[in-house]
Amino acid sequence: MKKQKPFADGIIFGFGMSISLSISLFVLAFFVFPEVTERVLMQAEPPAYHIFEERYGHETFTNLSFERMFKQSSVVLLAEPEPNKTENQKVRISEILKKNPNTNFSLSEGDEYDRSHSKFITSADCDGALVFYVGNPPRQKASFYYTDGIIGYRDKIPLHQIKQFAKN
Repeated sequence: MKKQKPFADGIIFGFGMSISLSISLFVLAFFVFPEVTERVLMQAEPPAYHIFEERYGHETFTNLSFERMFKQSSVVLLAEPEPNKTENQKVRISEILKKNPNTNFSLSEGDEYDRSHSKFITSADCDGALVFYVGNPPRQKASFYYTDGIIGYRDKIPLHQIKQFAKN
């Protein structure tokens, strides 16, 4: 005579059902209703992403002209490495070209720039970086290296032209 194990059988049945239900929901969410799933996942993005996407659709920020990027940014700054070339060379904010009123940006000129981005600036053969932030709180959206006062991206725009946007 076979001994019944109802508790163990119930656990195994429940485990199997939960796995099959999870797989079914995954297939339903990502293959049957991808638009709904994408909309739900996009709601988890920071507010800066939504501000930009609402204004420009799927156009990427770096495809905009520098003037348009400048206008749409909440903070624009220049970050430059300290003159001494060492392994632990620091990058400092040399100039804040734009900071919208009431923008929650705690750094100021002379402060050390974010270390996670600093290593790229110090390892690149450049004089510094032009950095764009969008939203509040500001989220870095783009950065461009410059050498000898020229931003070496697309049109090789002079840095003084970017500074003119701040004056206008």
